[in-house]
Amino acid sequence: MKAPKMQDDSNRLEKPTPFAPDDNQQKTVVALKDGDYGAFDNIFLRYYGPIRSFITSMTHSEELVEELAQRVFVSLWENREKLDPSANIKGYIYRIAKNVTLNYFKSAKVRQSYSQSLTPGHELNEVPSDDLGMAEEIKRLVDLAVNRMPKQRKKIFQLSRYEGLSNEEIAQELNITKNAVERHLTFALKNIREIISSATIF
Repeated sequence: MKAPKMQDDSNRLEKPTPFAPDDNQQKTVVALKDGDYGAFDNIFLRYYGPIRSFITSMTHSEELVEELAQRVFVSLWENREKLDPSANIKGYIYRIAKNVTLNYFKSAKVRQSYSQSLTPGHELNEVPSDDLGMAEEIKRLVDLAVNRMPKQRKKIFQLSRYEGLSNEEIAQELNITKNAVERHLTFALKNIREIISSATIF
């Protein structure tokens, strides 16, 4: 998939309204910082929808929104130990979303090879020859990460990336909630990022 052209909407984007964190939110952030999955779920459920809308306003592409939104929360989890409970968690998440989206466009060429390698029916010989080696290595690492995933997460990822099912269709097939599917995909992408990062490809 060819990345759409990035439009400079920096002066027109609606900025999130700042707010002072309340006691409950501070407790949630403290718990997240300590690695509490329940705290992560609370923040995920509260901000996933608004973050999707924010990314859509930057990319003007519904096709990119889901993956980039999931990457935002992968980044939040990976950097949880750096969180300041007294800071504005909402603003922090929005900054992650902005950076994730801008970084996507900066690395569009590599991202194209990666996304193509996960597209159902796409063959590696369709990738430009100068990117073939990288695409093959990425596919190998993705397969390795998928095989190491818990059974349910692996199934959900395969249904999403290899069979092209929507989150809603996966939820119906597995008799789970759509939010559960989204959380599994978020952590699946985290697993893949860890494998790729450890191989120092990017």
